[in-house]
Amino acid sequence: MRTRIGLFLWLLGILFPLGWLRSYSGAYRRAFDALFGAEWLHILMHLALYAGLVILVLRVARRPADRKTFILVLVLTLGVGAIQEGLQIFSRGEWWLAVLPASLFDLGIDLLGTTLGFAAMVITRSPFFNLTE
Repeated sequence: MRTRIGLFLWLLGILFPLGWLRSYSGAYRRAFDALFGAEWLHILMHLALYAGLVILVLRVARRPADRKTFILVLVLTLGVGAIQEGLQIFSRGEWWLAVLPASLFDLGIDLLGTTLGFAAMVITRSPFFNLTE
């Protein structure tokens, strides 16, 4: 049950456009820009968010880490990423075509994070990684 709650909260964290709050508070804007202003950190956050999402989804679903599950997880995270990008665009009042290259880049990073999270689950579930025996 805790994993499902964690997955729900993780999804909320991904989907809620935190940048939107920048327009309402100068202090928040300064803190947000200081934390997430660097492009490398933006990329790292996308990787971590989507790798974590995959790990939580696989723990909740209890599916084998096979090719079919990988494709399903890719489709799921692509959908979540598209919704996230759409919410960000909507919250900033931007036109979709103006930010399409940046959004596609973010979706690519999201899918890379998905792949890294899936690989982490495959590695940690393998008998070679089982340190208890």
